Amino acid sequence: MLKTTEKLLRPLLRLLLPPGGRHRSTGAAPLTAAPPIPRSLGSPVPDGAPLGLVRPYLIAHERRIERERRHRRRIRLVLLPQGLDLPGVVA
Repeated sequence: MLKTTEKLLRPLLRLLLPPGGRHRSTGAAPLTAAPPIPRSLGSPVPDGAPLGLVRPYLIAHERRIERERRHRRRIRLVLLPQGLDLPGVVA
């Protein structure tokens, strides 16, 4: 019975499985072109303030710095006609 099973399975396995041993190379696979590198569109990066994407504390900090800068400028413009000058403050 074993010989009969072997006789039936051997041709079937030869069709389905690759043979063992050394084989000649079929050649290298053809080279495919690399995909194109994505490029930026050159559009400026949004600052996020109108979009609400920036943390609120960062916007508050920037507004506070701008408010202090305007306040120092106003003080300097008031003191300049009196002959007083504050160093480091740009009018």
